[in-house]
Amino acid sequence: MSKAGRKHRPKWHVMVDSVIYRFVDDPQTIRVCENRIREIELTGTKETMQYKILEGSRGNNNTAGQERYVLELEQAQEQLQISSDRIKLIDRMLQQYFSEEERTFINLFWLSVPVPDRGAVWTRTLTVIHQIGWLRDPDDKRRPGDAFYTWKKRIYQKWWDLLYPDMPQEMGESDYIEYKALSAER
Repeated sequence: MSKAGRKHRPKWHVMVDSVIYRFVDDPQTIRVCENRIREIELTGTKETMQYKILEGSRGNNNTAGQERYVLELEQAQEQLQISSDRIKLIDRMLQQYFSEEERTFINLFWLSVPVPDRGAVWTRTLTVIHQIGWLRDPDDKRRPGDAFYTWKKRIYQKWWDLLYPDMPQEMGESDYIEYKALSAER
């Protein structure tokens, strides 16, 4: 009896996909952050009149506008830095740890995938086997062969080892945060 229906994807595959898709989206995120920083700096803060608080009256927080300005500016700068660092890191990993053939696979399976197709693993698979013919099943050209699954597993494993070097694959992301915090205390 064969199992029909949706197949279970390991959580660690989803975590790898998430990092790589954030890398793909980072250039757009950087543009948005730069525009937001420029807009915030050009707008500036508005000065409001300060009134003396009378006894028995509720005070009015006049610094809310200034605080919001500073917080929005800091958040945009922080996101800009995170996105820039992620681009440098993933680019370096791609060049340093993956062969030309693996980079072609990665480009087809992750980097050039339209946003609506990111969750559709089968669509991404078909794109790869269409472009890299030797990964097809020799008996049925419309299906991936064993070589495809071997490559996919090896590349996922390599990404995992590079992105999460000290995290077991069975551990979830929130478990990992706790694990890192506890290991830092020791």
